[in-house]
Amino acid sequence: MFNYLNFILILISYETQSFLLVIQSVTMYPKLSSFVIIMMQRLIGKQIWKYPKVWEGFIKCCQRIKPICHQALFQLPQTQLKEVFTAAPDLKEHCKLFLSGNPENVIFKHDLFYFVEKYSLNFD
Repeated sequence: MFNYLNFILILISYETQSFLLVIQSVTMYPKLSSFVIIMMQRLIGKQIWKYPKVWEGFIKCCQRIKPICHQALFQLPQTQLKEVFTAAPDLKEHCKLFLSGNPENVIFKHDLFYFVEKYSLNFD
């Protein structure tokens, strides 16, 4: 599975349309979402925001896997996170709801509040 992940990472690095493949895969097979989150976290380490077309695909992919996209979004640097929230206000609302204390999100609440406090993000 991780060999496939590395292949996808290389593919995304060289082809701007390849995020479309990822989005289509998650649409057809929603159980791939956790696998895609791992891939997206690796792409954050490669500073994906430096590649505008791929960055746009990253944001669209986050919108597609919204229930768990916060796992990747909260690893972004402050500037890029604000950029995502500007480009996709629905993701901002999703993160706001996640942080608001929904019972299913209590496990992660402490870490995320630390993140928001660290970067002084304003969700208003």
